[in-house]
Amino acid sequence: MEIILNRQVKVDCKKVLATVDVEQPRPDLQKILVAASEQGLSTFPDRLISYLEKENLIEGEQLTEQAHHTKQTGMFSTKERGIYHIWYFHDQYLGIHPIAMLRWEPPRNRSYHEQIKSYGWPSVHRRGIPKELHCNSTNVYLIDHDGSVDKRLISNLKIEVLDDKYRTNSPSIETQLRYTLGRNKSAQAAIQIQGNLSCHVAGKERHFSVSRKDIIEAKPEFLHDVAGKLEFAWEPEFKRMRCDVSDKAIVRSEFLIRKRPVNEIDTCYGHFFGGELINLPVMPKNPATANLWHEAWLNDTYREDYLSPDESRYLQRCWINHPAVKPYNLSLKEGLSLLQVLNRQQNPQGFWHASAGHYLIPSASHVQQPRCRWAEGDKLSVETLVRHLVSGVVVTGLIYSDRYYQSRKNERNLSAIAQSCSCDGGVIFSVNKKAKLPSQKWALRTMEKRPENHDRYWIFLTTGEPVIWTCTSSLDFIDFGEEEPEVRGTPTFTRLRNDELPSYLTEMLSEPLSKEYV
Repeated sequence: MEIILNRQVKVDCKKVLATVDVEQPRPDLQKILVAASEQGLSTFPDRLISYLEKENLIEGEQLTEQAHHTKQTGMFSTKERGIYHIWYFHDQYLGIHPIAMLRWEPPRNRSYHEQIKSYGWPSVHRRGIPKELHCNSTNVYLIDHDGSVDKRLISNLKIEVLDDKYRTNSPSIETQLRYTLGRNKSAQAAIQIQGNLSCHVAGKERHFSVSRKDIIEAKPEFLHDVAGKLEFAWEPEFKRMRCDVSDKAIVRSEFLIRKRPVNEIDTCYGHFFGGELINLPVMPKNPATANLWHEAWLNDTYREDYLSPDESRYLQRCWINHPAVKPYNLSLKEGLSLLQVLNRQQNPQGFWHASAGHYLIPSASHVQQPRCRWAEGDKLSVETLVRHLVSGVVVTGLIYSDRYYQSRKNERNLSAIAQSCSCDGGVIFSVNKKAKLPSQKWALRTMEKRPENHDRYWIFLTTGEPVIWTCTSSLDFIDFGEEEPEVRGTPTFTRLRNDELPSYLTEMLSEPLSKEYV
């Protein structure tokens, strides 16, 4: 989930006399410190050692923390005193901070008296300077006398004199708040300020861009503020927004609002004029709403196609075991109870599809088994994949058959799948006698290459009947190379009955598996 909100902030420019420590590139000093680290200080002349001590770069015979920083980065802070133009931004949450500094110098190509006059400030403050104008440490854009702009770290900014009459146009720049809730449910928040400013250097106007990003506390109350704006309620336990039944079928199916704009919102981070919500997780607000959501989803599902009773039960189990509705312990709808929730007047097609599937298809006829498919580049949670395949059933063991199973990647992916269904071990069928096993609790059964073992079989052992799937791809289709696992290829899973398995797996299921592996 990502929440992006925007607002404008004012920027004021102050003309001041100040002292400040500015980081400067010092390759000469970096070279000296590298030599000191490698050769020691015994070969250094006394004057150089005194200078290093004066700059707090050595203490005794050891390099200080500042010295290690300079040795690694080549940057060293030097104190300077002068007249500056400093741009401060005023943000509701961050407060007042400098974002840019111009090293000021008197006008060139003018008489001596005109240059002296430029130092005469008609009204100044020497005392009572607002404390927020001082600064301990921050990064600013430093504009030099020649107009060059460079981002530098400054520290110990102390304003000595403030020109009270100096006025410039106060531009506005944009502030953007990003609040994210990741897959591991840890929240992160940051405020980024960016925009364009202008100044006069050597009699010419110069425009430059500024950007600053601050990592801030991810406040839980922010999500309550957003939920209130949407007339939702944030549920901290399930990390979802409680809401009424959505009017969009995709939300009822995925329990996710892909994108939603928002305007004029007050939060614990201040007021924002607008923004958007991305991948917002939702859930029914109460048991009654969950039942209405279930009925709406059934109408959506049956409107699309015929479903056999087996397909219906499977898809419903997947849906009611989703974390968004699992707390409500919803029941499967079958037969008459299913037809009663399908709106015959508004959804006659869905009503006919359900009636045909339950009453017009002979029980002895062969019906197509459920299938599920992923496309190249789809984001894939292994936990979601397993939940989709087993429909929330408790798994006691796993049998995986793939005659090409052998690599470390196969082993890692199978281990992740087993971990997601809380399964310690199982049996692997492969033609490779040296195939990698996830742990000692797994057994390897080697086989010869035959037509009957061409497919890849996933068999989830349960306290009841096994859950059996065949897959068109090897385990390599799960790519953990990205921050969130992605699909490679187009794997398609098809549900099988016990009697559709090849003989070697049927015999395996008839044998009691050793407790060492299950």
